[in-house]
Amino acid sequence: MYAVIGRVKIKPGHEHETLAMIEKSGVAMVSGFPGSRGGYWAHAVDGEDLIQHSFWLFDGEEGARAAEATSARDAGCACHVDQCRGM
Repeated sequence: MYAVIGRVKIKPGHEHETLAMIEKSGVAMVSGFPGSRGGYWAHAVDGEDLIQHSFWLFDGEEGARAAEATSARDAGCACHVDQCRGM
């Protein structure tokens, strides 16, 4: 199993817009990659910044790498792929 772990800073005042984007296209996008097992998002406050974390699971590396590239290109997300062990 592979995970794409992402982090992106949300612009102040765009919190609701970001949530709407996840609901409208984020879930469908993640589900469309080969071997997708699900996606999870969370927001955290880091000082003055609102940070969105994403955690997407895949059966294989191919889908994870495709999701990583798409997220970096389309959302400017800083993300990386990790292989999950013991699952």
